[in-house]
Amino acid sequence: MKKMIHLILALIILCGCSSGNFTIDELKPGNQNTHALPLTAAYENGFYFVSEDYSSLYYAENCEQTVFINDLVYNDDHPVSEKSHYEKYTDSVMPSAIYVNGGSIYYISHYMNVEGDSSFRMYAMSADGRKRKEIMDFPYQPGQFILHKNRILCVEYSETDGYVIHVYDEQKKELNAVKENGPVYHLFADGNYIYYETQDVNTLKYRICRYDIDLNKAETAVEIDTGALCFESGGKIAYEELSQPFLIDTDPMDITVTSRIVESETMKTLFMVEDERIDYFDEESVYTSSIKESRMVYRIYDWDGGLKKTIVPSDTITGESLYYEGWVQQDYSGMIHIVNGKIIARSSQPEHYIACETESGMCRVIHE
Repeated sequence: MKKMIHLILALIILCGCSSGNFTIDELKPGNQNTHALPLTAAYENGFYFVSEDYSSLYYAENCEQTVFINDLVYNDDHPVSEKSHYEKYTDSVMPSAIYVNGGSIYYISHYMNVEGDSSFRMYAMSADGRKRKEIMDFPYQPGQFILHKNRILCVEYSETDGYVIHVYDEQKKELNAVKENGPVYHLFADGNYIYYETQDVNTLKYRICRYDIDLNKAETAVEIDTGALCFESGGKIAYEELSQPFLIDTDPMDITVTSRIVESETMKTLFMVEDERIDYFDEESVYTSSIKESRMVYRIYDWDGGLKKTIVPSDTITGESLYYEGWVQQDYSGMIHIVNGKIIARSSQPEHYIACETESGMCRVIHE
């Protein structure tokens, strides 16, 4: 009888650690981060974020109290707070993305052992950080990735094929390999589509594309000379377009940035603003961040362009702060998430996150 119990327990443990089939739920637009960095994912009443040195995972509960979840660097089967000496192997998170899907946190890590072997793996960590399971490994170095509606998309750079978007199902079977001749950025999921941005190396034009999950094929949704995908929800695409390329010797103040929201099927412009980035929108409002003001300004508009609210974080947060996204040095980042009526943003120097109430305009530091 004891042997039977031990056998059952062993099978349970093996099943719990298996990297077999798993369920991929649907991501919601508001839970994703369209900025390349930092690594964050909204979940329930707060958001997860990875520390700036990519060593640890935290959860900002109710966007107020910060809770340590777990370390993301593993040395010889033990999580450690920073990269250090190891006897057998080290395994650390890559700066690509994190997602919360089906109650688990997904990320990709880089494994290296003392024999010189190297591989890249996707892990699922429980919401409380107590369990971690390997989902799949990749025969290439992955870049951006996303999980959505029974699909995994992962970008590879190949010297022979350029940029390849590999598409897998829940059984980790590769269904498609979409080839682009330029870099692929900003994977973003909504409904039956996974959006991404790419630049053609021949024409230098930018395209916002969408991968149809049902048809297993990609198509161009928007083509612009110079610009970027900002957000998407309900068939409406927010993107920004530059009046001229942003080169090393270009004065950013000479560039006009036009941000607009268009209906993806008709390309009809639904909202437009200049020199602000559209970070988010819902049925009632459009949320933007300034890009040419040293003191970050968040603005909330109605769909007719009427200004409903202006929020300046430095009006209610004391102390110096610095964040640099490419235009001018600003004190805080653009909006990373909006969670329960709170705008989430961050500073790099010193490293901390802030939450700004959309109703009162009050901002405060929630992690440093």
